[in-house]
Amino acid sequence: MKERLLYLAYLFTAVAGLLTVVYPYTESKGVVLLAVGFFSSASAVFVGYRLQLGTVRAFLGLAVGNLLSFALSLAPIDTSLKYLATSLGLLVLLLPVERKVEAQKVSREFYRFLPFFFFFYLVGGVMYKGFMEFYGEGAYLLGVEVVFYVLGVLASYVLLKRYTEQALLSLASVFLAVSLLLFHLGGAVFLNASMFSLQLAFGFADFFLLLSLYSLKNPLVAYPVGFSAVCAGILTGYLVSHTRHYGDFFMVFSYFALFVSVLYYFWQRKDKPQDKQEETSHPPEPDVRKTPLDFLRELEKSIPDHRKKLSGRELNVLCMLLEGCTYEVVSERMGISTSSARKYARRGLEKLGLSKEDLCALYSECMQSQSATVK
Repeated sequence: MKERLLYLAYLFTAVAGLLTVVYPYTESKGVVLLAVGFFSSASAVFVGYRLQLGTVRAFLGLAVGNLLSFALSLAPIDTSLKYLATSLGLLVLLLPVERKVEAQKVSREFYRFLPFFFFFYLVGGVMYKGFMEFYGEGAYLLGVEVVFYVLGVLASYVLLKRYTEQALLSLASVFLAVSLLLFHLGGAVFLNASMFSLQLAFGFADFFLLLSLYSLKNPLVAYPVGFSAVCAGILTGYLVSHTRHYGDFFMVFSYFALFVSVLYYFWQRKDKPQDKQEETSHPPEPDVRKTPLDFLRELEKSIPDHRKKLSGRELNVLCMLLEGCTYEVVSERMGISTSSARKYARRGLEKLGLSKEDLCALYSECMQSQSATVK
């Protein structure tokens, strides 16, 4: 089934590229544009699949792609050639994938975060539609706002080396709130400053979104579902933006949606007990060596206090540590900072009541006893 989905992504990407080439020559541009959006949705998921084969550094493609797009828009060449160049960029996706992604089960925690993405990007949909009516006339240089988006992406990559992903969310929320305020003040100066702040906000937000989906290690589930929540939020925001003529309602609704999204995110960040189905999702098989995950699941069950359950990320970090990975390797694989990897390990060890050395020693003893049994 997954192989068929990948072949379908190849086909849809090729169709999206072809439609992009013919777009300047068609009369029904609205229909063609809708078709490009439909077929390129599969391309977006395919990009996510390819991202899973790399590291977080690949997210810098957000910055490179937007800069190239801005440069192309300024190039003194025929418009049809610009669309042709854009379509040629899709050919990169048609190159064969060198290896397959070993998909992991997506935890229920991911689905509980979807409302956050919906509400956060709803504010983006409201703002973008609200801007477009005024920004084109008052922009200092139409398109230069992309530079601020790129700065947000680059800053996200740098910050992630020292801070957790929550720092990206916090900065995205702050710049989005500032953008709302500046937009409300009116005037050409504030309008441009508001757009720049909005682009910064979504530079952080898009990096955070990709990081969240990347960490799930199941691109054919995470990216379609995650992008669907984002697109639903943007579409809803676009529809709500028609109230922009009712200024007070427009502002109150936008701030309320932003507040709800951030509040919901941090509320869901609280550790929740895993359900019984997840606890038994990896039962040890007879006469087969236990994996680090099986070992941790059994160790977790032996803890008297059933309220102290390991979260998905704590399990993943501890599993990789038992496999002999360093914190740097863990951070690269999970798409998080080294400090975040240490934090999840520390929290998991505290719940188990063990030090890292004790945990590794217990696992080593378990493996040795299993080896003796197999012999």
